[in-house]
Amino acid sequence: MKVYVIGAANLDIFAQSANEMILHDSNIAHFKMSFGGVGRNIAENFVYLFDDVEFVTRFSNDHFGMILKNDCLKKGLKLNYALETNEENSSMYIAILDHDGDMLLGLNDMAIIESLKYCDIAFLKDIIKDDDILVLDANLSPDTLNAIVSNFRGYKVADAISVSKVLRLKGIFEGLDLLKCNEIEAKELLSYDFKDAKDLKYILKRSKVPKEFVITHRYGAYVYCDQRLLTFRQKQLEEKVVNATGAGDAFIATYAYMRHAGEAIVSSVHLALAASRLTIKSAQSVVYKDKKILEAEALKIDLTEGEI
Repeated sequence: MKVYVIGAANLDIFAQSANEMILHDSNIAHFKMSFGGVGRNIAENFVYLFDDVEFVTRFSNDHFGMILKNDCLKKGLKLNYALETNEENSSMYIAILDHDGDMLLGLNDMAIIESLKYCDIAFLKDIIKDDDILVLDANLSPDTLNAIVSNFRGYKVADAISVSKVLRLKGIFEGLDLLKCNEIEAKELLSYDFKDAKDLKYILKRSKVPKEFVITHRYGAYVYCDQRLLTFRQKQLEEKVVNATGAGDAFIATYAYMRHAGEAIVSSVHLALAASRLTIKSAQSVVYKDKKILEAEALKIDLTEGEI
């Protein structure tokens, strides 16, 4: 079994306001730079759980592209099928955080991965096997996403990324084994402003959805599978939020790994939430966390479970 992640790698720039944000004015802030991209972050999270991870992306041959590539290799990601180009700049992501560390605004330039065509990676059709995990991020174009899901094998997982890109996944719903969205993305995807769990189940039962649909929210997650909606809510939130960026990437990597390994939904959610909590306590988008570290953090989570 191998993990293949197809998605973006970019330079992340975080600007956190030192005080309460004043719009339309210059704010004193602290800046940090790191390497990110949803696909890259998910791939690195997988590396800490499973060491055979292929990251498929497009690197620019510019200065930042070479640095990004070297960092991926340093982190243990395999780049045997990654592509390079002279025609695009490296992608970048800028996150504006409030003084509590919550994101107010994200800006991105992902043209280099959006221009990746299916024909560029069609050869992977004969390489990816049924028991491999295949993760896609919504930075890929709709045509590329549709072609990959229609032609590739594997346990297919997708991450919505953002409200502006989540609709790219609508055409591949029924071909996915697992999809992860946050609440805002799910409302956009379902074209329905659900108010609570009962309302959510109502629309899910009347919609075409993936085999397993995970919707994360501030307090936990909903999981819809086999016509059942399971609810998970943390009784106490992590108080020390340094940077919320990357928490969703940690969640989906951990959850997909656990579910593919045959673990129950309950234990999978528990460890995935632990991965998210460890991430938000760090200034980095990805932090080291093997299964023992995750299990230790999971013991700190008081989780209420239910079914609608």
